[in-house]
Amino acid sequence: MKRWAWVSILAAGICSGTMARGADQSSGWKTLSETWEGGTTASVWKMTSWPGRDELIASARSNGLWSSTDGGQSWKRMGEPGKTPPNAGQAVDFVFDPKDHNTMWTSGMYNYGVWRTTDAGKTFSHISNNNHVDGFAVDFTDPDRKIQLMGLHEQEHSLQKSIDGGATWTKIGDKIPAGSEFSTDPIIIDAKTYIINSCGWNKPGEHWGIYRTEDGGETWKSVSTEGASGNATITSKGDIFWSVQWDQQIIKSSDKGKTWERIKAPARGIVVEIKPDRLVALGGNRKAQMYVSKDDGKTWTPFGEPLPFKAHGFTYDDVRKCLVAWEDRAESGRKDGSLARWDLPADLDAAFSLKSTDLTVWDGEGYADGHGWISPAGKNTLRITSAEHYNGTHALEYHVEGVESSSGGWNWADWQMPAVTDISGFESLSFYIKVTGDKPTALQVALASGPDKAATANANIAKYTPEFMDGKWHRVIVPLKDLISDSKFNPKTAYEIRLLSTQAKESSFSAFVDVVQFLKPSGK
Repeated sequence: MKRWAWVSILAAGICSGTMARGADQSSGWKTLSETWEGGTTASVWKMTSWPGRDELIASARSNGLWSSTDGGQSWKRMGEPGKTPPNAGQAVDFVFDPKDHNTMWTSGMYNYGVWRTTDAGKTFSHISNNNHVDGFAVDFTDPDRKIQLMGLHEQEHSLQKSIDGGATWTKIGDKIPAGSEFSTDPIIIDAKTYIINSCGWNKPGEHWGIYRTEDGGETWKSVSTEGASGNATITSKGDIFWSVQWDQQIIKSSDKGKTWERIKAPARGIVVEIKPDRLVALGGNRKAQMYVSKDDGKTWTPFGEPLPFKAHGFTYDDVRKCLVAWEDRAESGRKDGSLARWDLPADLDAAFSLKSTDLTVWDGEGYADGHGWISPAGKNTLRITSAEHYNGTHALEYHVEGVESSSGGWNWADWQMPAVTDISGFESLSFYIKVTGDKPTALQVALASGPDKAATANANIAKYTPEFMDGKWHRVIVPLKDLISDSKFNPKTAYEIRLLSTQAKESSFSAFVDVVQFLKPSGK
C-alpha cells in the first residue's frame, strides 16, 4: 500500500482556482528545473525542510536521501558515498531535534529502517534491525532523547519502544486492544503519554481509530474512531493535526490527544505551521490550491494561484521563506517539472491575502460528473480519457473520423439545475487544448446555457492561439464578448462547453481539452 495518498476533493466540478493577477506577480509558483547529482532523475516520494537550516531533504523511490541547499534547484546525495543512508526503499518520516539543528532521525519502508545523523547528514547510523518501518517519534521532553517509538509498516500491534536512545527495542504494540488495524504512526506527548493510530487497508474502516496511553504503553484507551494515517503535525500551541486515510480529511485535538474533532474545510492532508497564528494546507481543485487558517484550523481560506501539477505534498522552508511542492514522477509519468517553489514576500499576510478570482468548472481530476455528446455519432466520440491530459489525471477527448463537420458538447454541471454556473461577472473563457492526428480545417468553441440549451456564437480557436494545432498543449483565452454576442445565451445559467469542427473526408483527429476556467477581468 502507498502511504502517501492524496485524494482530490472536488466532487461537483465547480470551484474557485486561480489567484488574482495584479500588477505585481513576483510571488507565485515557479516550476523548478532541478539538477540531480550524477545525472539521476529522481522520483520524489517525500520531501521536508530542515528547521533552522537552509536545506531541503528529499526521499527518492529506492534511491536514498537527497539534499538541496539552493531551494530545490540542485540536489546531492546525503551520507557517505556507498554507505548510508541506504539506497533501497524510501523514507516515510523525518524527525528533527528542536535543540540541535545537526540531528535528524529518518524512518522508512522496504529495506530502509531507522537512521540517525548528528552531523547534518554527512554520516548516518542505523539504529534498528527493523527495515520495514513507517512512523517514528522521540520524547523531546527528555534532554537525553532516550524514549523513542516506531511503528512497523502495515502491521497490526507493531509498535516498538526504546528507552535507551534506539540501542534496543521492545514490542509494546501487543498491548494495544485486540482487533485494531495497522499501528504505524506514533506520537509522543511526554515520557508516559503516547498516541497511536489504528488504520489501514486490511479491514477498511472496520477497526479504525486512535488509542492513547498515559502509562508508557502498558494500557491503551480508545479516544477516536477516525482512521488517522501518516505524519501528524503538532503546532507551537500544542494542537495536533492529523489526516484521515483515503479522503485525507483533517482531524484535530487541542487536549493532547484526549478528544478529536473533524475539521469541516476543503483543506486536506498535512497541515504546516508557518507561524503561530498561520497554518497552511493543500486542498481544493486537483489538491493543488493552498489554504490558510488564521484561527487554529477553524476556518480556511484559499490563497494564491494553484500549483502547476497535482501535488503529492508540500513543505515550508522557514529560512528561505518559501513553499516547495512536489509530485511523484513514478505516479504522474512526468519526466520534468516535478517540483515547484513559491518565494513568499516578506509580509506573509500579503501572500495570504491573494484571493482566488477565477472559476474552474472542469479539470478532470478524479471525477466524471458531466456528460458528453457528439453529432454525428458512430466513430465520433466525446469522452473523458486518462490517456492524455494537461494536468491532473484526465482530459476531454473530442475524436472525429471521416466526416466533413461535427459538433459536440460537455456538460460540466451534469444538467442538474441549479448546478449551472453564473458567469455574468467574468470576462474570458480559458481552456487548454492539444490536437493530434490529421489537422481539421477549422475548430471552433462555444458555450451553452439552460434551461433551453441556448448556445453562444462560435469562436474560431485559431484566432486566439494560431499555433494550437502543432500537437502540443496550448492555453486558449476567448473573450466572452466574442461568444455571447446577440445570442439567446444566458450567462447566468451556463452549463456546457462545445466544440465544432470542419475537416476533409476520411480524416481523423482528436482534440483534448483540459482545465476549463472563466477568468475575471484581470485574468490572463
